[in-house]
Amino acid sequence: MWMCATADRTAAGSAKKVALTFVKEPGLRETAALFIPMRRDAAAPGGRKGQVQSPDPDDENQQKSLDMKDIYSTPDLRTSDLLTPDLLTPDLRTTDLRTPDLTAHHSPRTLTDKVALRVVRFMRRFADAFFSKRYGHRAVILETVAAVPGMVGGLLQHLKALRHIRDDQGWIRELLDEAENERMHLMTFIKIAQPSRLERAIIMIGQAIFYNAYFWLYLFTPRVAHRIVGYLEEEAVVSYTQYLAEIDAGRVENVPAPQLALDYWKLPEGARLRDVVQVIRADEAGHRDRNHEMADELSRG
Repeated sequence: MWMCATADRTAAGSAKKVALTFVKEPGLRETAALFIPMRRDAAAPGGRKGQVQSPDPDDENQQKSLDMKDIYSTPDLRTSDLLTPDLLTPDLRTTDLRTPDLTAHHSPRTLTDKVALRVVRFMRRFADAFFSKRYGHRAVILETVAAVPGMVGGLLQHLKALRHIRDDQGWIRELLDEAENERMHLMTFIKIAQPSRLERAIIMIGQAIFYNAYFWLYLFTPRVAHRIVGYLEEEAVVSYTQYLAEIDAGRVENVPAPQLALDYWKLPEGARLRDVVQVIRADEAGHRDRNHEMADELSRG
């Protein structure tokens, strides 16, 4: 019994050496922040030697304020900043690339390259026959298709990185940025040319066909998929160059640029349609070069 009593006194003495502080914060669990050993022989301010002092409420409030400041000042939690276009990949949204290389062309070196080029040329003939010189409507329809490859590629690269448990080398973000950039092209052009009911039907059918075809193509042969997009972007550069020629000739009215375009590309006040077409053409030239580079990287393994 003497040994049990001694053990009880020892346990009670040890409990007095520990102060348990809880921190409560909105949205977080109540957690034990710190177990602080207290010396019995330390004189507590304003108390007797050996007395354990209770935590100061003012100190607790101050510490809570500091903790909350650290939590809500974390950069990735300030979502309002993430909504600004400034965080998009710079080469996808620039006003400096006014004169891209308009003659750049990837010469097909393999059989699959030749097939990819022929497929794109066939699609180009169809677009020319249907839209003729209606470049605004042409842009609306084609941008609904152009925004698909980046999203599909980003999705499948994401799944591939998860399967292989490896880094994606930045491809996922780059492809998603490309898809977002193409979507902004569409949002800009619908302010200029409203699609008809027939064109809306073509959009729905074309997207259903192209999405599924491109998905399976990218799943099994991503190199060919990127090559096709590279050739599509080559044709886009040609189309926007022709669009500019129509504006310069006065056959297409050089209307004021939509406010959306001013904000997204940071164009100056008073910018016109010609300025919008120039920056969009520069975007397409960037997509052209990058997709050909991705296809080459996949060829090298």
